[in-house]
Amino acid sequence: MVNKRINRNMSRECHILPSSLPLLIVWLESLINKGYTLKYTSYLAICGGIRRGILRGYMMSDSYPRATKSPRKDKGYTWWAYITVPESLRPLILTESGQPKKQLKQTLGTKDEREASDRLANVEADFYREFEEANKANHPLVLSAKAIQESKGIRGLDPIEPDWWFDSEHRWLAEDMIRNQAGFVMAQEVDAGDPETAMSIMEAQSELEMKLENFKEEFKKYTEEILMPKPKGYKFEDIAKEYFESLNISPDSSNITRHKTKDEYISKTKYFNEWRPNLFLSDFSKSLATRYLEHLDQQGFAKDTIGKYITPIKNTLSYAEKLDYITMNPWEKVSASKYGKRKNPKGSFQLEELKEILLLPMRPEDYLLFVLCITTGARMDEMALIRHSDVKVEQGTNIDYVDLTHVNALLKNESSKRLVPLLPEVRRAMTIDPDKAEARLFSYPLNEDNKTTPALSKRLNRIINKVNDDSRFTFHSFRHTFRSRGRIFGLSDELIRFTMGHGPKDVSETYGDPHPLTVKLEAIQTLGYKAILPDRRAVF
Repeated sequence: MVNKRINRNMSRECHILPSSLPLLIVWLESLINKGYTLKYTSYLAICGGIRRGILRGYMMSDSYPRATKSPRKDKGYTWWAYITVPESLRPLILTESGQPKKQLKQTLGTKDEREASDRLANVEADFYREFEEANKANHPLVLSAKAIQESKGIRGLDPIEPDWWFDSEHRWLAEDMIRNQAGFVMAQEVDAGDPETAMSIMEAQSELEMKLENFKEEFKKYTEEILMPKPKGYKFEDIAKEYFESLNISPDSSNITRHKTKDEYISKTKYFNEWRPNLFLSDFSKSLATRYLEHLDQQGFAKDTIGKYITPIKNTLSYAEKLDYITMNPWEKVSASKYGKRKNPKGSFQLEELKEILLLPMRPEDYLLFVLCITTGARMDEMALIRHSDVKVEQGTNIDYVDLTHVNALLKNESSKRLVPLLPEVRRAMTIDPDKAEARLFSYPLNEDNKTTPALSKRLNRIINKVNDDSRFTFHSFRHTFRSRGRIFGLSDELIRFTMGHGPKDVSETYGDPHPLTVKLEAIQTLGYKAILPDRRAVF
């Protein structure tokens, strides 16, 4: 069992410990029962450390200096504890003569250094207790209540102890006492028949009115501080909304975000907010990104799809960093490369399949769009948006081509601005009207971004599925077919990329197509598309 000396001093040394103290006692007893020797001073060190932690962690300040120990020669080399009084507290901790104390000291009651070290923690806790009492006495709420109790008409009543204001059980009782004391004075009637008394009451009420308002303000402020959750900064949902509103969707700008892209950002961000609602910017970390990536992976999303879910979150955080809402973007280097299923690659058509597609019954303009994209590797929207004036002839070579350098085409990137040569057979399938120079060649309806609608892709893919119903084969597969055939026939990767409107592969290549139309036309002729073109003319 714990020795009697410890039991006798339990309440004295651990009077501020929480209700879990019995668990500490059981633990100490278990150590002794296992054969461990527990000195009284070791016990004091344990209790002192816990008291110190409580005082530093749960009271008003955690910035107090640590206490030190030193033997005093004038006290027979007995060890003493010392602590520097923080400058802010020196006017509140005074000597008997009323001078500010710069240092507190207390004997440790032993000449043994090890024993002194064990006792130091408990004495340090006593120092902290004194600091906290001084802090409490100088708290604005305490001072405002004290000012009321020192007012004319209230003086003489027992002052309210500062501890009451920081105790949940006594705080409201103390507040009620102050209001009642002040209310008694404020309710006194002024007797006009007794001018001297009337003047005294009016002066007391006037003085007290201002003090009472100050008290109410300080009480409200303090209760809100302890009852209301601490602000964590900006909510992610609000900053995301602000970011989306900032996106430039003007078709006149060279740096624009499509409505489709913006809508996708909003949709993907909504999904994230439903996964983790009410997040603040301060809640974001690399571990949160990892958990989100793992969640998306578990949903069975493809790698590219996961990237689309991550992008708007990263962009929002970058926006927040740019505006100094946060100091850094914790998701800046987050990558989805290790997550998600690999997307099934788009298929490449055989020439016979392409010929079958072009022989199917379809609208004349659909046929022309098929032919243009098959034989050039161009994107569907690149050709579907061209104007009559975009179909031109190069002087000197007489090569027909489509000019995709104009901004109205709303091209995907800078590399998409290029000249695309046409096979003579393809040009003959086109009817170009000089009088309709600025009019679109195709009549397909457009969305708010001036791009073709998803309905067009679906309709054209249904035509393709009559020949090949594999889900990997879509209109976009024409680009994959063009690239694959280019490699089969020995065309350089650089030539293929620039013909199709891809960007430079690395820094050794620059933006801007270096290949003349003659070279690109010869490359297209090499691919053998002439053989699949039926004798068919698009009529508009």
